[in-house]
Amino acid sequence: MTAILPPTDHGTGDDFEARLGVALHRLADQAPATVRAADELGVLALHARDERPSPRRRAAGIGGTLALLAGAAGIGVVAFNAASDGGGAGTPEEAVVLLLDAIEHEDVLAVLDVVDPAEVDSLKAVVDDITTTAQQLELLDESFSLDGIAGVDIATDGVTFRTDTLDADLAVVTATTGTATATFDPAAFPYGDILAEATDATAASDDPASPTSATLDLATGDPAVMVATVERDGRWYVSISYTIAEYARRDAGVDAPSAPAVEPVGFDSPEAAVQGMYDRLLAGDLTGAVATAAPGEGDALRRYAPLWLPGAQETLDREIAGGLAVHLDQVGFTVTGDGAHRTVHADSFVISGTVPADWSSTSDLQMEGDPTLPTIVYSFAGEGWYLIPAGSPVPATVDGLELQPWSATPPDEANYTTENEDGTIIPLLFPSDDPAAASMAVHVERADGCTTLDAGAAAVFGFGPDAAWDDALPEIQPVGDDGSVRVCGSTNLLGGIILIAGASPFELPAVATVEVDGRWYVSPLGTVATSILDALRNAQETGILDSPLGWLIYGTSRTSLEASLVGRPIDGLSTECAAIVTSTDGTVSGIVEQPGIADARTCQETMWSSAIDEGAPAPVIETETVATAVP
Repeated sequence: MTAILPPTDHGTGDDFEARLGVALHRLADQAPATVRAADELGVLALHARDERPSPRRRAAGIGGTLALLAGAAGIGVVAFNAASDGGGAGTPEEAVVLLLDAIEHEDVLAVLDVVDPAEVDSLKAVVDDITTTAQQLELLDESFSLDGIAGVDIATDGVTFRTDTLDADLAVVTATTGTATATFDPAAFPYGDILAEATDATAASDDPASPTSATLDLATGDPAVMVATVERDGRWYVSISYTIAEYARRDAGVDAPSAPAVEPVGFDSPEAAVQGMYDRLLAGDLTGAVATAAPGEGDALRRYAPLWLPGAQETLDREIAGGLAVHLDQVGFTVTGDGAHRTVHADSFVISGTVPADWSSTSDLQMEGDPTLPTIVYSFAGEGWYLIPAGSPVPATVDGLELQPWSATPPDEANYTTENEDGTIIPLLFPSDDPAAASMAVHVERADGCTTLDAGAAAVFGFGPDAAWDDALPEIQPVGDDGSVRVCGSTNLLGGIILIAGASPFELPAVATVEVDGRWYVSPLGTVATSILDALRNAQETGILDSPLGWLIYGTSRTSLEASLVGRPIDGLSTECAAIVTSTDGTVSGIVEQPGIADARTCQETMWSSAIDEGAPAPVIETETVATAVP
C-alpha cells in the first residue's frame, strides 16, 4: 500500500527528493512490470539500447552499475553474507578495478574486500535466512550456493575510467570506454521446483531455453555507468548507497551537497531507535527521522539530505497546516536477532489523530482549487469549456453556463475541473481558513494479529462501506455499521522502510537496527533486506498465491482470481480457469489450494482477453490507493 502523503510539486531544479525516490524505486526495475519468463531476468539489467538517451536509458545505467556491483545477483550476495576485516583499495579507481576483476573471476573474498564494510555488515544478518527461506519455498534449488551462482557470467572489455573527487572521503569513478557482457544460462541456473514451473509456464515454446547474452556500452548511457566509492580508515571501498544517491543527484541536475550533513542520533535500545524514527516521522520532523539512520550505511542518506529535505519538509508542513496531526501510542515490540543487529516488529500499536479532510477517498476524486482564480470546466462531450469567474462558487451542474468554443482564449491562470456525463460538475476542494474544520479524525489499532480502522481511517484508504474494495479485498470486513473495518493476518507488502516505499495501513513494517559504539540506530539497508525476508516468510505461512509474491510467480493472486471468478457458472469458464476453481451446484465458490501455475496464468490472461474482446469488466487487480486530491 502506498504512503498516504500527497504528491509533491516539483520544479526543474529543486526536485532532488523526487529523483531520489525514482532512483531507489528503479532497483525494482529488475522485476518486470508484467510477469516474464524467469530466463529473461538474468540479463535484463545489461540490455543495450540504440535509441537516444531517455529515462529508461538512465535506468539501464543504474541497472548496469548494480549488476556489476552485485555480480548479476550472484557474487555480490556472497559479499553481503560475510564480515569484512580490512580490505579495500588504495585509490577509488583501484577499488572499482578490483571489483570488476573479482566479479569476472568469481572471487568471493576479493569482492568482499572492496564493498563498503558498513553496508556488507548490515546486509549479512539476513541474507542466509533469505536464501534458506527461498529454498524452503522451492524458489531456489537446494544446490543453490552463496559460493557462486551457476548459469550467470559477466565479462568486461576495454574499460577505462575517470575519477571525480566530491569530498576528501567520497569519489565517483565513471566509465569512459568499455563494454560489459552478461550471459545467463537458464538450463544451468539452480531453479527450485516452483520457479522452474513458473519459467516453463511463461516459456514461448516447449524448446529448452538457451543461454542469452546482452552487451552494454558502459560509457554511452545517460549518465554513463558510474560507481561511488567511499574512504574508510585510509582505504577505499565501493558503496551501494552512495552510488544510488549520486545517480539521483546527477539525474536531477543539482550540485553536490555543500550544507552540513544531518548528524546521527543514537538511542539506548533497538526499540527506542524504532520508536524514535516513527515519532519523528509522525510529528513531521523529517530531519529528525533521517538522523536515526546508522553511521556508516546511513551516511549517504544523511549527507545528501540537504538536497531533498527542504522540499519534502515544505510539502509535509502544508499538510500539517491543513489538519495533519497523528501520533503513535501503545506500541508493543518484539525484538529478534542477536549481537549488534536486531530486528524490531511492532506487534501492536495505536495510531490516532487527524488528517486533512481531503485525504478521504470515499467520494469522487476531487481537485484542489485556488479561490482567487477563475475556474474552467471542460465539457464532457469535448465541445469546449465553461468559465466560472473568480470568487464565484462552482455550481453543481453546467446548467445556465455558457459553453465556450475551443477557439476562445482561456485565462492565463485558472482552476480546472470537468463535467460528468449527466451534466454535474466534479467539485473542487478549496482550502479552509479553519484547519480544524478541514480535518478528519482517524484511529488505527492493531492487536492480536488484527487491525481495526475507524470510519475516518477507512475512508483515507478507500475501504468505506460503499467502496469497490469490498469486493476486491474480501478479507477486509466491516465492523458494525459505523464505517469501521477490520482485517486479520499479515498484509504488509514489499514495503521496506517507510521513507522509501511506504507501508500497509494494517501493519507497520519490521525495522532493522544496528548498534554502533554503544548506541542503537535504524539500519536502512538492513530494513530493506528484512522486508524481503518478511515477504518470503509471509509466503511460507499463507502460500505463495495468497502472498505478495503471487503476482511474480503466478501472474495473479488468489484475491484477484476470486474477485473475478466466484459466482460465475463453471460451464462458462475456459479449460484453464475450470481447472483451478472449486464449485457448488455448478457455480464457482473458490480457488483450489495449490493451482497449477500455467493454468492460473492462462486463466488470468483469458479473462483479460475476454474483457477486451467483449467489453466486459476487466478482472480485478489490487492497486495502490492514493488518498489525495489530483494536483
